[in-house]
Amino acid sequence: MLACRAMRCPKPWRCAISALVVAASLQAAPAAAQRAEANFLFDEGRAAMARRDYAAATSKLEQSQQLDPAVGTLLNLAECYAMLGRSASAWSAYRDAASLAATTRQLERERYAARKAQELEPQLSRLVVIVKPPARVPGLTLTRNGVFLPEALWGAGIPVDPGAQHLEAKAPGYQTWKLDIDVTDGPGSKQLEVAELVAEPAAPPAASPATVAAPPVIAPPPQPAAVPRDHGASAPPSSVLPTLGWVGVAAGAVSLGAGVFLFADGRSKISDAHCPDQICVRGVGDKSLHDSGRTREKLGVGFGVAGLALAGAGVSLLLLAPPTRPSTSLRLQLRLAASGLDLSGAF
Repeated sequence: MLACRAMRCPKPWRCAISALVVAASLQAAPAAAQRAEANFLFDEGRAAMARRDYAAATSKLEQSQQLDPAVGTLLNLAECYAMLGRSASAWSAYRDAASLAATTRQLERERYAARKAQELEPQLSRLVVIVKPPARVPGLTLTRNGVFLPEALWGAGIPVDPGAQHLEAKAPGYQTWKLDIDVTDGPGSKQLEVAELVAEPAAPPAASPATVAAPPVIAPPPQPAAVPRDHGASAPPSSVLPTLGWVGVAAGAVSLGAGVFLFADGRSKISDAHCPDQICVRGVGDKSLHDSGRTREKLGVGFGVAGLALAGAGVSLLLLAPPTRPSTSLRLQLRLAASGLDLSGAF
C-alpha cells in the first residue's frame, strides 16, 4: 500500500463556494415569496371589492402594489379610490397605471387608464397654498397631511382628495405654524395663506465655567474573576454534518420538484380558465378553475422556496464539514495506454 499526500480542497475555496450557494438561495427566496404575498393580497382586495368593502380592498391592494407593482393592481386601486370619493387619489392612480402600461406595452390598458384620468381631471378639488415674502424665512418647510410640500408647488393648484387637510410650516428658530381646513368635493380651488412664523424666545445665558461644579469621580465597578474555559466538553462528531448535508440536499430536491410541478399545474389551470387579464367575471371564464390554479401556483412557489433553502443549507454543510478520516490519503492517476485510458489509484 503506497503512502501519498491526501488531496483536500483548501478552506478558502470551500468557504467561497458555500457563500455563493447560500447567497443564491437567500436572494431567490425573498423575491418569490414577495410575489406570492402580493398575489395573495391582490386576491383579498378583489374579494373585498366584490363585497363592496372598498376601504378594506384599498388597504389590501396598496400593500400588494408596494410588494409587486402591476398595472392591474393600480387600475383596481383607482376604482376603489373613486368609490370612496378620493377623486385626486383615483386620478393619480389612473395616471400611474397609464404610464406603467405604456412602459410594458399594454396599449389597451394605457388608453383606458388615460381616458379615465382625463374624465376625472375637470372634477378635481384643488388647494392653493400661498407663501408671501414675509413668511419665507430661512429654512422654511411645509407639509400637507404629513407629506413634504416642495417649494415648486407653492401657489399652484394641487389636486387633493375632498375632506380635512392639515398643514404645518416649520423653520429653525421659529414656532411651528399649523392649520386645519376642509376641502369640499367638486371642481374649484381653495386658497390659504401661510402666516408669518413667530420667533422662538431667546434661550437663557449659559452658566459661567467657574460656577459649574465638577462631576463626581465614580470608581469603576470591580470586574468578576475570569472563569477558565472548560476544555473537557467535546464537539459534536463531525460525521453528523455530512449526513445532515445529504438529508438537506435530498429534501430540498424533493421540495423543489414538487414546487415546480405544482406551479406548472397551477399555470396550466389558470390558462384553461380563460379569464381575461386574470379576472373572471360572470359569463367569461371558469372562476373555480382559475382559483384552483392560483392556489396551486402559490403552493408551488412555497415548495420551491423551501426547496432552495433546504438544498442551499445542505450543500453548505457538505462543503464546510471537515474530513472524517484525516489519516487516509487517496491518489488517482489517469494515463493514456495503448488499449485506451488507464485509471489507477493508491491509498
